[in-house]
Amino acid sequence: HQCTAGTGNHRAGDGQQQTEAQGLQDLRAEQDAGGVALVKVIEVGAAAIRYQSLLMPLVPLVVSGNMLFQSTGHAARATLLSSCRQGLFFFPLVFILPKLFGLAGVEVLQPVADFFTALLSFPFIVAFFKQMTREGEGLSKLKQT
Repeated sequence: HQCTAGTGNHRAGDGQQQTEAQGLQDLRAEQDAGGVALVKVIEVGAAAIRYQSLLMPLVPLVVSGNMLFQSTGHAARATLLSSCRQGLFFFPLVFILPKLFGLAGVEVLQPVADFFTALLSFPFIVAFFKQMTREGEGLSKLKQT
Protein backbone atom coordinates (compact mmCIF):
# COMPACT_ATOMS: atom_id res chain seq x y z
CA HIS A 1 0.00 0.00 0.00
CA GLN A 2 1.47 3.33 -1.06
CA CYS A 3 0.55 6.73 0.26
CA THR A 4 0.83 9.63 -2.17
CA ALA A 5 -0.21 12.36 0.24
CA GLY A 6 2.41 14.95 1.02
CA THR A 7 5.45 15.81 -1.05
CA GLY A 8 6.46 12.36 -2.18
CA ASN A 9 5.64 8.68 -2.30
CA HIS A 10 6.01 6.88 1.04
CA ARG A 11 5.24 3.36 2.06
CA ALA A 12 3.07 2.82 5.12
CA GLY A 13 5.25 2.04 8.09
CA ASP A 14 8.37 3.78 6.74
CA GLY A 15 8.47 6.03 9.82
CA GLN A 16 8.47 3.04 12.16
CA GLN A 17 11.16 1.28 10.11
CA GLN A 18 13.30 4.42 10.15
CA THR A 19 12.88 4.68 13.94
CA GLU A 20 13.84 1.02 14.40
CA ALA A 21 16.79 1.44 12.05
CA GLN A 22 17.93 4.51 13.99
CA GLY A 23 17.58 2.56 17.25
CA LEU A 24 19.71 -0.26 15.88
CA GLN A 25 22.23 2.22 14.55
CA ASP A 26 22.40 3.90 17.99
CA LEU A 27 22.89 0.51 19.63
CA ARG A 28 25.69 -0.37 17.20
CA ALA A 29 27.33 3.00 17.87
CA GLU A 30 27.13 2.32 21.60
CA GLN A 31 28.72 -1.09 21.06
CA ASP A 32 31.38 0.37 18.79
CA ALA A 33 32.16 3.02 21.43
CA GLY A 34 33.01 0.24 23.91
CA GLY A 35 29.74 0.44 25.86
CA VAL A 36 27.70 -2.56 26.94
CA ALA A 37 24.72 -3.28 24.74
CA LEU A 38 21.59 -2.85 26.80
CA VAL A 39 19.81 -5.54 24.80
CA LYS A 40 22.44 -8.13 25.72
CA VAL A 41 22.31 -7.15 29.39
CA ILE A 42 18.54 -7.58 29.40
CA GLU A 43 18.79 -10.98 27.67
CA VAL A 44 21.34 -12.26 30.20
CA GLY A 45 19.36 -10.93 33.16
CA ALA A 46 16.10 -12.39 31.86
CA ALA A 47 17.68 -15.81 31.41
CA ALA A 48 19.19 -15.72 34.91
CA ILE A 49 15.81 -14.80 36.42
CA ARG A 50 14.10 -17.62 34.50
CA TYR A 51 16.60 -20.18 35.79
CA GLN A 52 16.31 -18.86 39.35
CA SER A 53 12.50 -18.97 39.12
CA LEU A 54 12.56 -22.62 38.11
CA LEU A 55 14.31 -23.61 41.33
CA MET A 56 12.70 -21.01 43.60
CA PRO A 57 10.36 -23.62 45.13
CA LEU A 58 13.43 -25.27 46.71
CA VAL A 59 14.48 -22.15 48.62
CA PRO A 60 11.76 -22.44 51.33
CA LEU A 61 12.93 -26.00 52.01
CA VAL A 62 16.46 -24.77 52.60
CA VAL A 63 15.45 -21.76 54.68
CA SER A 64 12.90 -23.70 56.75
CA GLY A 65 15.37 -26.50 57.35
CA ASN A 66 17.99 -24.03 58.49
CA MET A 67 15.53 -22.31 60.84
CA LEU A 68 14.36 -25.69 62.16
CA PHE A 69 17.87 -26.69 63.14
CA GLN A 70 18.66 -23.28 64.63
CA SER A 71 15.53 -23.27 66.77
CA THR A 72 15.99 -26.83 68.03
CA GLY A 73 19.61 -26.37 69.09
CA HIS A 74 21.28 -28.27 66.25
CA ALA A 75 23.90 -25.59 65.65
CA ALA A 76 26.28 -27.70 63.55
CA ARG A 77 23.57 -28.70 61.07
CA ALA A 78 22.20 -25.16 60.92
CA THR A 79 25.66 -23.74 60.27
CA LEU A 80 26.39 -26.31 57.57
CA LEU A 81 23.13 -25.64 55.73
CA SER A 82 23.41 -21.87 55.99
CA SER A 83 26.95 -21.89 54.63
CA CYS A 84 26.13 -24.15 51.66
CA ARG A 85 24.01 -21.83 49.55
CA GLN A 86 26.41 -18.90 49.38
CA GLY A 87 29.60 -20.65 50.40
CA LEU A 88 30.34 -24.34 50.15
CA PHE A 89 28.43 -24.87 46.91
CA PHE A 90 28.33 -21.38 45.42
CA PHE A 91 32.01 -20.50 45.71
CA PRO A 92 33.45 -23.54 43.84
CA LEU A 93 30.67 -23.28 41.24
CA VAL A 94 31.79 -19.71 40.47
CA PHE A 95 34.97 -21.19 39.03
CA ILE A 96 33.57 -24.40 37.54
CA LEU A 97 30.34 -23.46 35.73
CA PRO A 98 31.60 -20.46 33.71
CA LYS A 99 34.58 -22.51 32.48
CA LEU A 100 32.29 -25.33 31.38
CA PHE A 101 29.34 -23.33 30.04
CA GLY A 102 30.54 -19.75 29.57
CA LEU A 103 27.93 -17.07 30.21
CA ALA A 104 25.21 -19.70 30.67
CA GLY A 105 27.26 -21.02 33.60
CA VAL A 106 27.03 -17.61 35.25
CA GLU A 107 23.29 -17.47 34.59
CA VAL A 108 22.64 -20.83 36.30
CA LEU A 109 25.14 -20.37 39.13
CA GLN A 110 22.76 -19.50 41.98
CA PRO A 111 20.03 -21.98 40.99
CA VAL A 112 22.58 -24.82 40.84
CA ALA A 113 23.91 -23.86 44.29
CA ASP A 114 20.30 -23.79 45.58
CA PHE A 115 19.67 -27.22 44.07
CA PHE A 116 22.69 -28.79 45.75
CA THR A 117 21.83 -27.13 49.05
CA ALA A 118 18.28 -28.50 48.86
CA LEU A 119 19.66 -31.97 48.09
CA LEU A 120 21.79 -31.76 51.21
CA SER A 121 18.99 -30.28 53.34
CA PHE A 122 16.37 -32.89 52.52
CA PRO A 123 18.03 -35.91 54.21
CA PHE A 124 18.80 -33.83 57.30
CA ILE A 125 15.17 -32.72 57.58
CA VAL A 126 13.79 -36.24 57.00
CA ALA A 127 16.17 -37.67 59.63
CA PHE A 128 15.15 -34.98 62.11
CA PHE A 129 11.44 -35.77 61.75
CA LYS A 130 12.07 -39.52 61.97
CA GLN A 131 13.97 -38.92 65.20
CA MET A 132 11.13 -36.77 66.53
CA THR A 133 8.65 -39.53 65.68
CA ARG A 134 10.77 -42.14 67.51
CA GLU A 135 11.10 -39.89 70.54
CA GLY A 136 7.35 -39.24 70.48
CA GLU A 137 6.62 -42.98 70.38
CA GLY A 138 9.03 -43.50 73.27
CA LEU A 139 7.26 -40.84 75.36
CA SER A 140 3.82 -42.36 74.65
CA LYS A 141 5.10 -45.78 75.82
CA LEU A 142 6.42 -44.22 79.03
CA LYS A 143 3.03 -42.63 79.71
CA GLN A 144 1.30 -46.00 79.26
CA THR A 145 3.37 -47.72 81.95
